[in-house]
Amino acid sequence: MVKRVAVIGAGISGLVSIKCCLDEGLSPVCFEQGDEIGGIWAYHDEPCETNGAAIYESLVTNTCSEMTCFSDFPFPEETPVYLRTVGVKSTDWGTVEQE
Repeated sequence: MVKRVAVIGAGISGLVSIKCCLDEGLSPVCFEQGDEIGGIWAYHDEPCETNGAAIYESLVTNTCSEMTCFSDFPFPEETPVYLRTVGVKSTDWGTVEQE
């Protein structure tokens, strides 16, 4: 019988937890209060009351994309070294495109 595991939140930590559970043969069930995944990394033009802190339009990360990506899920080669909110959008879970 496969053990079920509750994961609270679908932010970056929750997504990593889900992946680790799956790698270990567990069955994760994620509980997310919002309508989308990404947590504080989900950009919105207007602030959302339920999301608390969030990235902002002029954000530039202070960690390089090579160190920020997952070892088994790297960013595309054309991704800027330091990720920016402006000009980059996530179109689905696996594609980053330049606008």
